[in-house]
Amino acid sequence: MIVMKFGGTSVGDATAIRRLVAVVGQALDSAPLVVVSAMARVTNALLALDGALAAGDTAAATTLLRALRDRHAAVANELRLSDAVQAAVRESFHQLEDIVRDAPHGSDARRRDLVAGFGELWSSWLVVGACETGGLLVDWFDARSVIRTDEHFGSAIPEEAVIRAASAAAITPKLGSGRVVVTQGFIGATAAGVPTTLGRGGSDFSAALLGAALDAERVEIWTDVDGLMSADPRVVPGARLLTHATYDEAAELAAFGAKVLHPATQLPLVEAGIPIVIRNTFAPEKPGTWIGAESLD
Repeated sequence: MIVMKFGGTSVGDATAIRRLVAVVGQALDSAPLVVVSAMARVTNALLALDGALAAGDTAAATTLLRALRDRHAAVANELRLSDAVQAAVRESFHQLEDIVRDAPHGSDARRRDLVAGFGELWSSWLVVGACETGGLLVDWFDARSVIRTDEHFGSAIPEEAVIRAASAAAITPKLGSGRVVVTQGFIGATAAGVPTTLGRGGSDFSAALLGAALDAERVEIWTDVDGLMSADPRVVPGARLLTHATYDEAAELAAFGAKVLHPATQLPLVEAGIPIVIRNTFAPEKPGTWIGAESLD
């Protein structure tokens, strides 16, 4: 099996989601587990919404919620999703509406993580519905049921042994050639079931954790660039695309500002010896960058 993680621009609108479905459709023989981020800019809007709640500005929070609901509803309508999927999206928005209506004023780290994680839930339902419309056999899966973390809200630390056991029991039976399982990045939950987040950029980390837990053949990070560059092309005009890189080289590039790969992503995969492939959702014909123990460049 493989893990295919798609970032915010890859689920940014109906056209992007259809493109994602086409990419996934080419990988059915590999039993893909699809991990999605929130739609582009949605997490920022959700954090702003929680900030409004903290400040006691329910009107501002309601305005932000309405804009989010309208954006997702427009994409759902354009994708012509099934009634069941549309109902799941609406129910999720009703849950957030209840939070906005009833939340006490003041900062609350637990509420912030709960609110921040709605974007991944919404985008995962949109992707499931688009897969159905595209004729794929697909299952929706709640990542919070297997991504166990501590209570460090905002940047929770995962419990990898628990994640491995839970993933084997809950996800492996759903995987199979010709089928797609769609889940969420970024979000997890404590042992008591309290929602947490893995920090900004944490969807890559989620993909790595699940890839390692499921002994994936590889983890593919689908984004809006062709792969890793040898240097920042804005600074070094002669920078070139790396078709292969080592884990150490990728980590060094991240340390010097490369934003393609979240720095924490590699750790579970290095230990498991699982390669990472950076691919461009908007140019899937390009080979991308293969990251592993040895570089062939």
